[in-house]
This record gives sequence, structure tokens and C-alpha cells, in this order.
Amino acid sequence: GRPAVRLISDNTYTHGLFILDLNHMPYGCGTWPAFWLLGPDWPSNGEIDIIEGVHTSMTNTISMHTDANCTIAGSGQSGLFTNSNCDSAANDNSGCGSIANDTATPNNYGKGLSDIGGGVYITEWTSAYVRVWFFPRERIPSSVTDGSPDVSQFGLPMANFQGSCDIDSHFANHSIIINTDFCGAWAGLAYSSFGDCPLSPGRNGYDSCVDYVGNYPRNFTQAYWEINSIKVYQ
Repeated sequence: GRPAVRLISDNTYTHGLFILDLNHMPYGCGTWPAFWLLGPDWPSNGEIDIIEGVHTSMTNTISMHTDANCTIAGSGQSGLFTNSNCDSAANDNSGCGSIANDTATPNNYGKGLSDIGGGVYITEWTSAYVRVWFFPRERIPSSVTDGSPDVSQFGLPMANFQGSCDIDSHFANHSIIINTDFCGAWAGLAYSSFGDCPLSPGRNGYDSCVDYVGNYPRNFTQAYWEINSIKVYQ
């Protein structure tokens, strides 16, 4: 196998505007990268997954995970709404959220994002909502480039977590986390559904993922993050 990598911020945050500027992110068979925010005593202080996906996916999954009694409406966004119930005990902990709309925001994940030189992911967390935008490098709003981000310039978000959920009672004191996992619960179970990821003879998808990660280190040259900056405005 290969060791997973996880970086966790020393500071914690409640509310803010979080701007990740990246040139490249991990992708390829066996990978499960994520950029996310996590509170203590999960799930009581919430989890916000800003960038997440597996293997050779070209589409970002944006989700939130909480304890009971947090639902969102799924409106006011460009992303494709998947689930309204954020409760981690429901729906096999899939959380509430959306997948990116590749027509509205192409090259938002994986190889596509890396091939265009990346861009910025912006997350706005307030008492009323959590919103996520992605801008490829050539479309980054001028206020972001100038260091005085103005959310009124950003337009329709990729994901809009807003509804009957009381944000402040479910989200607090979050660390910023960047990690690259291999196989595991999502990537291992989903491995066989990716036709470009090889199966081991006589082995199921999960075990084939483990075999691939362990036996082909030369195939992980793209499994890295290249980050210019992470800025938090409060």
C-alpha cells in the first residue's frame, strides 16, 4: 500500500470566506483526495466537504455532514442537487449536497482541473448558509485577485447549503484539512465502477484497488496537490 497524507490547520474557524488557489490536485485510480472543513466531536459540529472525489472522476462532489435535524433546500445553485438530509446517520452518511454541473463549471475536478492550471474554490460560511464557487484561473473575479473579495461579483454558486438547517447550531470551530487517501470506504467500494481502473483476476473491486495502489507506485505521479495559497477572511 501507500501511506495516506493529511494536513490539518492549527487554527479553527466559525464563519468566514475561505479561498483555495490551486494549480493541481491528485487524481488517478486508487486516489481519494479532499479539501474540507471539520469541527470537533464529529458529527455534532459538522463537516463541509468542498472538494472530494475518487479515482479518475472529472466531477466534484460538494457535501455537508451533521447530526440530526439539518436539511437544505437545494435551490439557488448551478450544481446538481443530490440529497437534502445532512444527518450523518441517514443515507449511509452520504450527507446533503450536490455534484458539480460540468456544463456550468467545466474542469472543476481531477485531471480536467489540473490540465487547465487550476483555479480557485471559494467557500462562504455565514449563520444563514454555506456556499461554494469554483472559478478557473482565467475567470477568477478581480476582487479576489486584488485581495478584497466581493461575493456580489461571484454569481450563482456551485453549491448552496441553505434551508431549514440552523447553521450555527450544527457548524462550529472547524479545522481546514487537505488529504490524499487511497482506496478506503468510498474509493474502495466504487473502484469496480470505473472502467479505466484495472481489476485483479478473481478479486472484488475493493481488493483490486488495494492491489493496484500497492503494486503500481509508478502510476501515482499525478497524485499530488500544488497549492498557491489558502486565505481566510473573517
